[in-house]
Amino acid sequence: MPNTDLLTLAQVAERAGVHQNTVRKLTRDGLVTSQCENLESGELVSPEAPRPKRFRYLYQPSAVAGIAAAVHDKVTSQEAPAVSPDVVLPQTPNTVTLQVTPEELIRLRERIAEEKSRADTAEALLKRAEGELSDVKHERERLWEQVQRLLPPAPQGANTDTSQVTEDPVRRRSLWDRITGR
Repeated sequence: MPNTDLLTLAQVAERAGVHQNTVRKLTRDGLVTSQCENLESGELVSPEAPRPKRFRYLYQPSAVAGIAAAVHDKVTSQEAPAVSPDVVLPQTPNTVTLQVTPEELIRLRERIAEEKSRADTAEALLKRAEGELSDVKHERERLWEQVQRLLPPAPQGANTDTSQVTEDPVRRRSLWDRITGR
C-alpha cells in the first residue's frame, strides 16, 4: 500500500509550476529522488531496484521546492521548504547562481515592458512611414504621367538621341522643380 504523503508526478509538476516531462527528465538525470510504485502489485520499489513494467513515480512533498529551484525560482506549494534534501543540484565550475530580490525583479519586468512599448511604437511609426512613402511614390507616378500627357510630342524629324548632348556649365532646374515652381 503506497504512502499517502507521497505525491504523484502530476501533483509535483503542478505544484512546482513545470511540465510533467520536466519532472521526468530531472528524475532520469538524478537531480530529484523518487520512488516507484508497482502498479500491478501496489508496492513501493526502492530507487536502486529495477523499475517494474508498469509503474509510476512518487515524490516526497519537499521535492517540489527543489524542482522549482532547479528550473525557475517559483514555487507554488506553500508547504514546501526553501531547501530540499531530496534534490541534488549539479556542482560544476561553470555554475553561476544569481540572487535577484523581488524589487529588482519588478524593476526588470517594468524595464522589459517599457522596452516592449518602445519597440511597438517604433514599429507603428515605421509602418506609418512606409505607408506615406508608398503614397508619395504613387503621387510621383501620377504626376509623371500627367507631365507626359502635357508635354508636346517631339517633331517628326527631330533628333531625340540625348547621348551626344553636352551639359551646360550652368545647372538646369530639374523637371520636378520646374513643375512645382521651385
